Amino acid sequence: MSSSSLTVVGQCTEGPYDDRLPMTPSVAVCILTLERPLGLRRALEGVAALDAGQAAVQVVVVDNDPAGSAAATVDALRSSVPFPIHHVVEPRRGIPYGRNRAVRMARQLGATHLAFVDDDEVPSPNWLRDHLAEVTRSGAAAVMGPVLSVFEEPPPAWVLEGRFFDRKRRPTGSSMHYGTTSNVLVVMDAFGDEEAPFAEWMGLSGGDDTHFFMRLILGGGRVVWCDEAVVSETVPASRVSVRWLLRRRYRHGNTLSLCLRDLRDSPYRRVRRLVGALERMVTGVLLAIVAIPRGRARMVAALQRAWFGAGQLSGLLGRRYDEYRVIHGG
Repeated sequence: MSSSSLTVVGQCTEGPYDDRLPMTPSVAVCILTLERPLGLRRALEGVAALDAGQAAVQVVVVDNDPAGSAAATVDALRSSVPFPIHHVVEPRRGIPYGRNRAVRMARQLGATHLAFVDDDEVPSPNWLRDHLAEVTRSGAAAVMGPVLSVFEEPPPAWVLEGRFFDRKRRPTGSSMHYGTTSNVLVVMDAFGDEEAPFAEWMGLSGGDDTHFFMRLILGGGRVVWCDEAVVSETVPASRVSVRWLLRRRYRHGNTLSLCLRDLRDSPYRRVRRLVGALERMVTGVLLAIVAIPRGRARMVAALQRAWFGAGQLSGLLGRRYDEYRVIHGG
């Protein structure tokens, strides 16, 4: 494990991004994919519809399948995407390997910015321009945006009632205390000169993006929110279940503890986190019992609290939960 700090990006003094900017941004739009041809097709079709303004855009598809199975989808859409597309294979299975390959490719292309979007997401037409406008206005090292869920099949009523797939939104310009790569634009200088800025020891657990942005923020870098830079995410039917929702919360707690253990560890913090984890586990179970006559949505929400605490506890003990051994929506 490594807890080295990242280079902090200096504050930008330019005004809002528009066609008059003296320096043309060069953006590598990076999509990591593994055996999701339909999702990748949708993502590339969304990228093809982007209004990039004056930005020079290149698309990087990092294929995590050693067989390079995404090549067929990329080749089929190459002529309809108005930006150069680069298909590269990262044979080592795991999200951090793919993300690090994307960073290295963006450097080779001379990009000033790197944008991540998942292979089950579709960016809105103004997504890139909105991200660039906010990163220029704020001088931040990175800008995150909202992810809106679109269900592959109509979900049960209890899922909608519990809003389990809704994500919190914030006013544009709000400072973030965490970050993810599901919808983000990063200034390339924020990666410093590290060969592998994303923690490869996290392998198939995910959370290496949380680890990266935590390091960036601890080192003085700023991450802000842009509420206009929207992507939509397809939710496959395999994720619309109590089992997946609980496992997801367990993984969130697990990777958060692993990140904090690596970056902000001390005996005092471990005891405090242990107490917090146990409290969530106990109160979550009790609230779930109370919620049984009040409907499944409330019961599942309470159990999520307990599972998050259990994940925190396992992470404190150094155990890693590899959620991404299973491919959903493939």
